[in-house]
Parts: sequence; C-alpha cells; structure tokens
Amino acid sequence: MLIGASVTACLMPGFLGAVELPVNVKGSEAKPLFLLELGKQPSSVSENDKSLQIYVGDVSDHQGDEYASPKDDEVTSAKKGFGEWSVNFKFNLDPKLKAGEYTFFAKWKQGGDPAACKQTFAVFAGADASKLEERGKFKLAYSKSWQYEWVMGGKVNFKADDAVVEIRNSGKAHDAKVFDAFILVPK
Repeated sequence: MLIGASVTACLMPGFLGAVELPVNVKGSEAKPLFLLELGKQPSSVSENDKSLQIYVGDVSDHQGDEYASPKDDEVTSAKKGFGEWSVNFKFNLDPKLKAGEYTFFAKWKQGGDPAACKQTFAVFAGADASKLEERGKFKLAYSKSWQYEWVMGGKVNFKADDAVVEIRNSGKAHDAKVFDAFILVPK
C-alpha cells in the first residue's frame, strides 16, 4: 500500500458499537491493534475481544481554529471559510504499547478540495507528556470531501517506556475537520 493511500473499511466483529477498521487490518491476542478513539462516547469493544485495545484521547491543544469540541464519537475542529489550522490529541497508554514498529492510520473527514487540503499528522510519544519525541510524520490526502475514510500514514516506532502518544494535525480545510480515530497496527 502507498503512504497516504485511502483504505476501504469493514466492520470489526465483536463491537457493541459499529466501528469501521481498515480492510485487511487484523489483530490477534499476541499482536492486538491499538485503536486511539476520540469523542465523549467512543465505540466500545466486547471484553472478550483480545485482538484490539482501545485508548480514549482528548484535544491537548488547538491553534488557528474557532473551537475544537468533542461530540459523541468524534472531535470537530472548526473555522469559518478556508484556512490552515492545527489540533493535537493526547492519549495516555495504560496498558502500554509493546516496543516496536507499527503502521499508522488516520480516520477523518473535512471540507475543501482534497488536492488543496492535505493534512499532516505527526506522531509523538514518550514516558510522559513533558518528554515527547517525534516518531513519524505523514502528509495525507483524502479522496472525497465530507466522507470519513481511513488513510494509511506509514511506519512509527515505539519504545518500551512510552506511556503517552500525541497525534498532531495541521493543514488546510474549508470550515471544519472532523476526527474519528487513529489506529496503530503492529508489525
């Protein structure tokens, strides 16, 4: 798959709420997927499903927009008209991720021409929020305005003591960016 490639989604079996994960992305008990969810009431997973671990995050910073607000299962960052702005999301990892290589995916929708509104997602991690280091940075494009889709970013390496992950988004959009989730797929 190409970096920045859009990925068709499928429903994850065992979910109480309908969460779509990228097709051909599967976890196992030995190598679970790590779903970084956003919103006030993110989707939940069956307690028996050991192939997925869910972490719920929140907005840690936003600049250049009018607001960044959690909804039921997403976060909306809005600004009237066309422009560039940024929003960051922080996730406390308990239990921690296993050290190693992961593939990063982002799921969002936004207004604006996809050719003019690429988004940059930078993945930071560390032992605590004051010791974050950049682990990967990806410029991603979506295919259709206002339609959720999973887009693959690329490889990210995590260390054994990483307890916090912060996803930093920046880029142009028209009126709003709406973020649903991120996923980390172990190698």
